[in-house]
Amino acid sequence: MPFRLNWVPPSRVDVVYSGDVSPREVVTSLGKIVGNLHFDQLRHVVCDFRATTSCPVGPEDLDDIGAVAYAAYATNPRIVAVAIVDNPAARVLVEQFIDTGLLRYPLHTVTDAAEAEYVVGRTA
Repeated sequence: MPFRLNWVPPSRVDVVYSGDVSPREVVTSLGKIVGNLHFDQLRHVVCDFRATTSCPVGPEDLDDIGAVAYAAYATNPRIVAVAIVDNPAARVLVEQFIDTGLLRYPLHTVTDAAEAEYVVGRTA
């Protein structure tokens, strides 16, 4: 599976993507987060794209990802998102998603885990 969820109590989940990640897999990972019984307590979602090799995405894919993220925001607007991206494919996916205007959560884009931890600590 090209993603792994790691729930970090009490209010964080890390999503680690690896290999070739399709938009459907991003939607599936977000759906698993939203569907988890701990979702209402969630404050931080850290999406780690460092191990990805490709993230092909088209406009319709961004709409699907945006629909899940928008629905999540309606249920829990207190989340801060962090994307760890250190490769061009993942950076393009994140930038294209931001450009859609569908993301309501604050999103911090960083290049390593230390920066992600800093953002989480600063926004706790």
